Amino acid sequence: MDDLIAFLHARLGNDRERAPFLRTLAALQPPDMKRELEDMADWIERDIAAKLRIVATYTEVDAHPNRLVYAFMQQQWVALRAVMVGLALPYADHEDYREEWKP
Repeated sequence: MDDLIAFLHARLGNDRERAPFLRTLAALQPPDMKRELEDMADWIERDIAAKLRIVATYTEVDAHPNRLVYAFMQQQWVALRAVMVGLALPYADHEDYREEWKP
């Protein structure tokens, strides 16, 4: 696993921890605020799941033993790498973010 993928897994893991916190906070709120916080927690979980699927697709292509041999796979890898860079961009202010990952 390359450093960018490890970085994304760590950041997405941190983000995933927010959903249970929001659910705990929601339990202490009036009904209208409770529903809003629960919706936010649901959205966070769906967002993280979607991003992890994208990362998993990239990782699968990257690990293929012939990815540099087949032009289609190479093009797919380049496109997915651009997506990985895009996924990391919101975390550009994190201390582990690398300058080389900027688009």
